[in-house]
Order: sequence, then structure tokens, then C-alpha cells
Amino acid sequence: MYSTYSMSIQLFKIINETCTDADREECKADVYRMYGIAQTVRKAGLLYLEAEMEKEQNIYLKTGMLALIDGVGIEYFESLLRILLFADGYTGKDLLSRLIICQGLCFIRNGDNPRVILKMLSAILGEKYIVEIENERKALG
Repeated sequence: MYSTYSMSIQLFKIINETCTDADREECKADVYRMYGIAQTVRKAGLLYLEAEMEKEQNIYLKTGMLALIDGVGIEYFESLLRILLFADGYTGKDLLSRLIICQGLCFIRNGDNPRVILKMLSAILGEKYIVEIENERKALG
């Protein structure tokens, strides 16, 4: 089993080798989606996810939401998401999308502030996206 640090290096190497700028632009939607979920969970609580989960089409996100609702331990939660992250050999945009969802769910589970979550998830896309996404968020109000 890889250490978290080794896994992170491996993930970012794969992402940097297989993701285009267009892929990163598309994955901004995942960043905003996780930010929206974080905001709502902060206001309404984790039970909000039950209704959202029923509508969810993304099986990876749905699995993570269910684990959050069930209140599983942090080690199980993170292990489940990381195993599923690599399970089907995703690369490129699909891997990047899953990584954003994985990290977003972990931050939500930890109770992190939605603005901090937005910044952390933006950083996964690359340095330029931190400022770009924050400026877009401010412009939207």
C-alpha cells in the first residue's frame, strides 16, 4: 500500500502527463459542484445529501455521499475513495474529476470551510486556477 504522499505524487504525475488545459477547464465544474455541496452541507447538515444522492448520476460521488451520510470512520472513508479512484485505471480528465470529488468529500467530512475547500480544489487544477476561480466566485456573488 502506498503512503498518502507517494500516492499524491503518483496521481499528480499521471494527471500532468494526461490532462490538457481543456480537461482542466472542464473540471472547473467539479470544483464548483463540490463547493456548492460544501456550502449546503455547512448550512443544512449532512442529511441534505440524502435527497441529492437519489438524483446523483455519478456513481463515485454517490458512493462517497452515502459513506458521509452513514458516518463511517475517516480511515475507511478515505480508503474507500482512494481505492475507487484507481479501481478502473482512469487517466486524464476522468482521473482529475475523481480526484477533485475525492478531495472535496474528504474536506466536507472534515468540516472545512467551503471557501477553503474551493481554494484547495482549485489548486488541484493548477496554480493559475486558484485566482481565476476565486475571481469568478466573487463576480457571481
